[in-house]
Amino acid sequence: MNYPKITVITPSYNQGAHIEQTILSILNQGYPNLEYIVIDGKSTDNTLEIIAKYQSKIIDKILYFVSEKNNGLNDAINKGLSMATGEIISILNAGDYYEPYALFKVATTFTSERINVVCGRGRVFKDKQATQETIRITEGADVFAYNLAKTIGWASINQPETFFRKIVVNKIGLLNINIDTFVATDWWIRYLFAFGVENIIKTMDLLVNVRENVNENTKENNTLETKKTAQIINRDTFYYLLASRLRLYDYSYVIKNNSILKPDFDIQNTNYQNDNYQNDNDALLSVKSLNYFALLRANEAFAEKNIIKTKDFLKQVQQNLLDNEDKKLYSKLSFKTKLPNWLREIF
Repeated sequence: MNYPKITVITPSYNQGAHIEQTILSILNQGYPNLEYIVIDGKSTDNTLEIIAKYQSKIIDKILYFVSEKNNGLNDAINKGLSMATGEIISILNAGDYYEPYALFKVATTFTSERINVVCGRGRVFKDKQATQETIRITEGADVFAYNLAKTIGWASINQPETFFRKIVVNKIGLLNINIDTFVATDWWIRYLFAFGVENIIKTMDLLVNVRENVNENTKENNTLETKKTAQIINRDTFYYLLASRLRLYDYSYVIKNNSILKPDFDIQNTNYQNDNYQNDNDALLSVKSLNYFALLRANEAFAEKNIIKTKDFLKQVQQNLLDNEDKKLYSKLSFKTKLPNWLREIF
Protein backbone atom coordinates (compact mmCIF):
# COMPACT_ATOMS: atom_id res chain seq x y z
CA MET A 1 0.00 0.00 0.00
CA ASN A 2 1.16 3.52 -0.81
CA TYR A 3 0.70 5.11 2.60
CA PRO A 4 -0.19 8.83 2.58
CA LYS A 5 2.15 11.21 4.36
CA ILE A 6 0.89 12.04 7.84
CA THR A 7 2.04 15.13 9.71
CA VAL A 8 1.72 15.05 13.50
CA ILE A 9 2.11 18.38 15.32
CA THR A 10 2.94 18.53 19.02
CA PRO A 11 2.87 21.89 20.82
CA SER A 12 4.86 21.81 24.04
CA TYR A 13 5.88 23.95 26.96
CA ASN A 14 7.61 22.51 30.05
CA GLN A 15 6.30 19.00 29.48
CA GLY A 16 9.51 17.16 30.32
CA ALA A 17 7.64 14.73 32.55
CA HIS A 18 5.47 13.43 29.71
CA ILE A 19 6.77 14.45 26.29
CA GLU A 20 9.00 11.38 25.87
CA GLN A 21 5.92 9.17 26.09
CA THR A 22 4.28 11.32 23.42
CA ILE A 23 7.31 11.19 21.09
CA LEU A 24 7.80 7.44 21.46
CA SER A 25 4.12 6.73 20.81
CA ILE A 26 4.53 8.45 17.43
CA LEU A 27 7.93 7.10 16.42
CA ASN A 28 7.13 3.55 17.54
CA GLN A 29 4.16 3.48 15.18
CA GLY A 30 6.60 2.33 12.53
CA TYR A 31 4.62 4.37 10.03
CA PRO A 32 6.69 4.67 6.83
CA ASN A 33 5.59 8.13 5.66
CA LEU A 34 5.70 10.33 8.75
CA GLU A 35 6.47 13.98 9.39
CA TYR A 36 6.65 14.94 13.06
CA ILE A 37 6.78 18.60 14.05
CA VAL A 38 7.39 19.72 17.63
CA ILE A 39 6.65 23.37 18.41
CA ASP A 40 8.18 24.31 21.73
CA GLY A 41 7.59 27.62 23.48
CA LYS A 42 11.04 28.01 25.02
CA SER A 43 10.67 25.40 27.75
CA THR A 44 12.77 25.88 30.87
CA ASP A 45 12.70 22.28 32.11
CA ASN A 46 14.29 19.23 30.42
CA THR A 47 11.87 19.21 27.47
CA LEU A 48 14.46 20.48 24.98
CA GLU A 49 16.98 17.83 25.98
CA ILE A 50 14.46 15.07 25.40
CA ILE A 51 13.43 16.43 22.00
CA ALA A 52 17.05 16.90 20.92
CA LYS A 53 17.85 13.29 21.85
CA TYR A 54 15.26 11.95 19.44
CA GLN A 55 15.86 14.56 16.78
CA SER A 56 19.49 13.50 16.43
CA LYS A 57 18.44 9.88 15.97
CA ILE A 58 15.71 10.32 13.37
CA ILE A 59 16.29 13.61 11.65
CA ASP A 60 14.34 12.42 8.59
CA LYS A 61 11.14 12.09 10.59
CA ILE A 62 11.24 14.84 13.21
CA LEU A 63 11.45 18.57 12.66
CA TYR A 64 12.24 20.54 15.78
CA PHE A 65 11.30 24.20 15.85
CA VAL A 66 11.90 26.44 18.84
CA SER A 67 9.43 29.31 18.84
CA GLU A 68 9.82 32.61 20.50
CA LYS A 69 7.34 33.37 23.24
CA ASN A 70 4.14 32.72 21.34
CA ASN A 71 0.61 34.05 21.62
CA GLY A 72 -0.77 30.95 23.26
CA LEU A 73 -1.25 27.33 22.34
CA ASN A 74 -3.19 27.96 19.15
CA ASP A 75 -0.44 30.22 17.85
CA ALA A 76 2.08 27.41 18.41
CA ILE A 77 -0.17 24.94 16.58
CA ASN A 78 -0.62 27.38 13.70
CA LYS A 79 3.15 27.49 13.25
CA GLY A 80 3.12 23.73 12.91
CA LEU A 81 0.20 23.80 10.48
CA SER A 82 2.05 26.34 8.32
CA MET A 83 5.11 24.08 8.21
CA ALA A 84 3.23 20.82 7.60
CA THR A 85 3.71 19.06 4.26
CA GLY A 86 1.71 15.91 4.96
CA GLU A 87 -1.47 14.92 3.17
CA ILE A 88 -3.13 14.16 6.53
CA ILE A 89 -2.82 16.37 9.61
CA SER A 90 -3.07 15.49 13.30
CA ILE A 91 -2.43 17.48 16.47
CA LEU A 92 -1.20 15.59 19.52
CA ASN A 93 -0.55 17.59 22.67
CA ALA A 94 2.54 16.89 24.73
CA GLY A 95 1.50 14.41 27.39
CA ASP A 96 -0.99 12.57 25.19
CA TYR A 97 -0.03 9.44 23.29
CA TYR A 98 -1.23 7.27 20.41
CA GLU A 99 -2.33 3.68 20.62
CA PRO A 100 -0.07 1.22 18.72
CA TYR A 101 -0.74 1.20 14.95
CA ALA A 102 -3.08 4.20 15.24
CA LEU A 103 -1.56 5.94 12.21
CA PHE A 104 -1.89 2.81 10.09
CA LYS A 105 -5.56 2.57 11.03
CA VAL A 106 -6.11 6.19 10.11
CA ALA A 107 -4.27 5.86 6.79
CA THR A 108 -6.25 2.80 5.75
CA THR A 109 -9.50 4.59 6.60
CA PHE A 110 -8.65 7.42 4.19
CA THR A 111 -9.45 5.02 1.36
CA SER A 112 -10.80 7.65 -1.00
CA GLU A 113 -9.59 11.11 -1.92
CA ARG A 114 -13.12 12.31 -1.22
CA ILE A 115 -12.74 11.54 2.50
CA ASN A 116 -11.83 14.75 4.30
CA VAL A 117 -11.99 13.77 7.97
CA VAL A 118 -11.53 10.58 9.97
CA CYS A 119 -12.75 10.47 13.57
CA GLY A 120 -11.74 7.63 15.87
CA ARG A 121 -12.16 7.22 19.60
CA GLY A 122 -10.09 8.56 22.48
CA ARG A 123 -9.51 7.57 26.09
CA VAL A 124 -9.31 10.42 28.59
CA PHE A 125 -7.27 9.37 31.61
CA LYS A 126 -5.81 10.77 34.80
CA ASP A 127 -2.48 9.85 36.35
CA LYS A 128 -3.04 8.23 39.72
CA GLN A 129 0.21 7.36 41.48
CA ALA A 130 1.73 4.50 39.47
CA THR A 131 -1.43 3.78 37.46
CA GLN A 132 -3.84 5.50 35.11
CA GLU A 133 -7.51 6.04 35.83
CA THR A 134 -9.78 6.07 32.78
CA ILE A 135 -12.26 8.92 33.00
CA ARG A 136 -14.23 8.47 29.82
CA ILE A 137 -14.13 7.34 26.19
CA THR A 138 -14.68 10.04 23.57
CA GLU A 139 -16.12 9.58 20.10
CA GLY A 140 -14.36 12.06 17.84
CA ALA A 141 -17.10 14.38 16.61
CA ASP A 142 -20.90 14.40 16.67
CA VAL A 143 -22.15 13.97 13.12
CA PHE A 144 -25.86 13.82 12.37
CA ALA A 145 -26.25 12.16 8.98
CA TYR A 146 -28.43 14.09 6.52
CA ASN A 147 -28.79 16.98 8.98
CA LEU A 148 -25.98 19.46 8.45
CA ALA A 149 -27.78 22.25 10.31
CA LYS A 150 -28.02 20.15 13.47
CA THR A 151 -24.38 19.04 13.18
CA ILE A 152 -23.39 22.72 13.02
CA GLY A 153 -25.83 23.93 15.66
CA TRP A 154 -24.86 21.18 18.08
CA ALA A 155 -21.19 21.24 17.06
CA SER A 156 -18.98 19.03 19.20
CA ILE A 157 -15.52 17.67 18.45
CA ASN A 158 -12.76 15.89 20.34
CA GLN A 159 -9.75 16.92 18.33
CA PRO A 160 -7.01 14.43 19.40
CA GLU A 161 -8.72 11.50 17.63
CA THR A 162 -9.77 13.58 14.60
CA PHE A 163 -7.57 13.69 11.49
CA PHE A 164 -7.97 16.22 8.63
CA ARG A 165 -6.75 16.34 5.08
CA LYS A 166 -4.27 19.17 4.58
CA ILE A 167 -6.24 20.62 1.66
CA VAL A 168 -9.17 21.01 4.05
CA VAL A 169 -7.02 22.86 6.59
CA ASN A 170 -5.76 25.13 3.84
CA LYS A 171 -9.32 26.14 3.00
CA ILE A 172 -10.78 26.60 6.48
CA GLY A 173 -7.74 28.46 7.73
CA LEU A 174 -5.68 28.37 10.90
CA LEU A 175 -6.85 28.22 14.49
CA ASN A 176 -8.14 31.33 16.18
CA ILE A 177 -5.25 32.75 18.25
CA ASN A 178 -7.68 34.75 20.37
CA ILE A 179 -8.75 31.50 22.01
CA ASP A 180 -6.40 30.85 24.93
CA THR A 181 -7.43 27.21 25.37
CA PHE A 182 -7.08 24.73 22.52
CA VAL A 183 -10.68 23.92 21.73
CA ALA A 184 -11.31 23.16 18.06
CA THR A 185 -15.05 23.91 18.06
CA ASP A 186 -14.97 27.02 15.87
CA TRP A 187 -12.46 25.28 13.58
CA TRP A 188 -14.93 22.39 13.27
CA ILE A 189 -17.85 24.74 12.57
CA ARG A 190 -15.84 26.41 9.82
CA TYR A 191 -15.17 23.00 8.31
CA LEU A 192 -18.86 22.05 8.38
CA PHE A 193 -19.93 25.28 6.70
CA ALA A 194 -17.36 24.73 3.96
CA PHE A 195 -17.62 20.97 3.38
CA GLY A 196 -20.76 19.58 5.02
CA VAL A 197 -21.06 16.12 6.60
CA GLU A 198 -20.84 13.81 3.59
CA ASN A 199 -17.09 13.14 3.60
CA ILE A 200 -16.55 12.39 7.29
CA ILE A 201 -15.75 8.84 8.37
CA LYS A 202 -16.25 7.70 11.96
CA THR A 203 -14.50 4.58 13.20
CA MET A 204 -14.72 2.64 16.45
CA ASP A 205 -10.91 2.31 16.62
CA LEU A 206 -9.34 3.62 19.83
CA LEU A 207 -6.59 5.89 18.53
CA VAL A 208 -5.34 8.14 21.30
CA ASN A 209 -4.97 8.53 25.05
CA VAL A 210 -5.54 12.04 26.40
CA ARG A 211 -4.01 13.03 29.73
CA GLU A 212 -6.31 15.09 31.95
CA ASN A 213 -3.95 16.80 34.37
CA VAL A 214 -3.23 20.23 35.75
CA ASN A 215 0.47 21.01 35.47
CA GLU A 216 1.49 24.24 37.15
CA ASN A 217 4.48 24.53 34.81
CA THR A 218 2.40 24.53 31.63
CA LYS A 219 0.57 27.32 29.89
CA GLU A 220 -2.44 25.07 29.43
CA ASN A 221 -4.93 24.08 32.10
CA ASN A 222 -5.94 20.72 30.66
CA THR A 223 -8.82 19.74 32.92
CA LEU A 224 -12.08 18.61 31.38
CA GLU A 225 -13.90 21.36 33.25
CA THR A 226 -11.63 24.05 31.81
CA LYS A 227 -11.93 22.71 28.27
CA LYS A 228 -15.70 22.39 28.54
CA THR A 229 -16.05 25.96 29.80
CA ALA A 230 -13.82 27.29 27.02
CA GLN A 231 -15.73 25.28 24.43
CA ILE A 232 -19.07 26.70 25.58
CA ILE A 233 -17.79 30.30 25.63
CA ASN A 234 -16.21 30.01 22.18
CA ARG A 235 -19.26 28.25 20.75
CA ASP A 236 -21.72 30.81 22.16
CA THR A 237 -19.58 33.69 20.94
CA PHE A 238 -19.36 32.22 17.45
CA TYR A 239 -23.12 31.97 17.17
CA TYR A 240 -23.65 35.42 18.63
CA LEU A 241 -21.38 36.89 15.95
CA LEU A 242 -22.98 34.79 13.22
CA ALA A 243 -26.47 35.94 14.23
CA SER A 244 -25.31 39.56 14.40
CA ARG A 245 -23.73 39.47 10.96
CA LEU A 246 -26.85 37.92 9.48
CA ARG A 247 -28.86 40.65 11.19
CA LEU A 248 -30.86 38.00 13.06
CA TYR A 249 -31.08 40.24 16.06
CA ASP A 250 -33.60 38.14 17.98
CA TYR A 251 -31.04 35.33 18.08
CA SER A 252 -28.09 37.58 18.86
CA TYR A 253 -30.02 39.34 21.64
CA VAL A 254 -31.01 36.15 23.46
CA ILE A 255 -27.51 34.66 23.10
CA LYS A 256 -25.86 37.80 24.44
CA ASN A 257 -28.23 38.06 27.41
CA ASN A 258 -27.85 34.40 28.41
CA SER A 259 -24.20 33.63 27.70
CA ILE A 260 -20.64 34.51 28.60
CA LEU A 261 -19.05 35.91 25.45
CA LYS A 262 -15.42 36.36 24.51
CA PRO A 263 -14.87 40.02 23.56
CA ASP A 264 -11.87 39.57 21.23
CA PHE A 265 -13.22 36.53 19.41
CA ASP A 266 -13.89 36.81 15.67
CA ILE A 267 -15.26 34.52 12.99
CA GLN A 268 -12.55 33.38 10.61
CA ASN A 269 -12.78 32.03 7.06
CA THR A 270 -16.48 31.36 6.60
CA ASN A 271 -18.80 32.51 3.85
CA TYR A 272 -20.59 34.61 6.44
CA GLN A 273 -18.05 37.29 7.32
CA ASN A 274 -20.01 39.96 5.49
CA ASP A 275 -23.35 40.54 3.84
CA ASN A 276 -22.41 38.88 0.55
CA TYR A 277 -23.72 35.32 0.74
CA GLN A 278 -22.78 32.90 -2.01
CA ASN A 279 -26.43 31.93 -2.46
CA ASP A 280 -29.73 31.71 -0.62
CA ASN A 281 -28.91 28.21 0.59
CA ASP A 282 -25.93 29.56 2.55
CA ALA A 283 -28.12 32.04 4.41
CA LEU A 284 -30.80 29.40 5.03
CA LEU A 285 -28.22 26.97 6.43
CA SER A 286 -27.09 29.64 8.89
CA VAL A 287 -30.66 30.26 10.02
CA LYS A 288 -31.31 26.53 10.46
CA SER A 289 -28.06 26.12 12.36
CA LEU A 290 -28.92 28.98 14.70
CA ASN A 291 -32.34 27.43 15.18
CA TYR A 292 -30.75 24.16 16.29
CA PHE A 293 -28.31 26.06 18.46
CA ALA A 294 -31.22 27.74 20.25
CA LEU A 295 -32.78 24.32 20.88
CA LEU A 296 -29.48 23.00 22.23
CA ARG A 297 -29.08 25.95 24.58
CA ALA A 298 -32.66 25.55 25.78
CA ASN A 299 -31.98 21.91 26.56
CA GLU A 300 -28.76 22.79 28.39
CA ALA A 301 -30.50 25.51 30.39
CA PHE A 302 -33.27 23.12 31.40
CA ALA A 303 -30.68 20.60 32.59
CA GLU A 304 -29.26 23.40 34.75
CA LYS A 305 -32.81 24.04 36.07
CA ASN A 306 -32.75 27.56 34.69
CA ILE A 307 -36.33 27.85 33.47
CA ILE A 308 -36.14 31.52 32.51
CA LYS A 309 -33.16 30.91 30.25
CA THR A 310 -34.86 27.81 28.83
CA LYS A 311 -37.92 29.84 27.87
CA ASP A 312 -35.79 32.60 26.34
CA PHE A 313 -34.11 30.18 23.95
CA LEU A 314 -37.29 28.24 23.19
CA LYS A 315 -38.92 31.46 21.97
CA GLN A 316 -36.36 31.59 19.16
CA VAL A 317 -36.89 28.02 17.96
CA GLN A 318 -38.89 27.61 14.77
CA GLN A 319 -40.47 24.16 14.87
CA ASN A 320 -40.87 23.98 11.10
CA LEU A 321 -37.07 23.99 10.75
CA LEU A 322 -36.61 20.95 13.01
CA ASP A 323 -36.63 17.25 12.19
CA ASN A 324 -39.46 15.22 13.68
CA GLU A 325 -37.35 13.81 16.52
CA ASP A 326 -36.16 17.26 17.45
CA LYS A 327 -39.72 18.58 17.40
CA LYS A 328 -40.39 16.07 20.17
CA LEU A 329 -37.59 17.56 22.26
CA TYR A 330 -38.98 21.04 21.68
CA SER A 331 -42.47 19.92 22.75
CA LYS A 332 -41.13 18.17 25.85
CA LEU A 333 -39.17 21.24 26.95
CA SER A 334 -42.12 23.54 26.27
CA PHE A 335 -44.42 21.33 28.29
CA LYS A 336 -42.06 21.02 31.25
CA THR A 337 -41.36 24.74 31.49
CA LYS A 338 -45.09 25.34 32.08
CA LEU A 339 -45.25 23.00 35.07
CA PRO A 340 -44.82 24.11 38.69
CA ASN A 341 -41.44 23.24 40.19
CA TRP A 342 -42.70 20.37 42.34
CA LEU A 343 -44.46 18.74 39.40
CA ARG A 344 -41.57 19.31 36.97
CA GLU A 345 -39.38 16.99 39.05
CA ILE A 346 -41.81 14.10 38.51
CA PHE A 347 -41.84 14.26 34.70
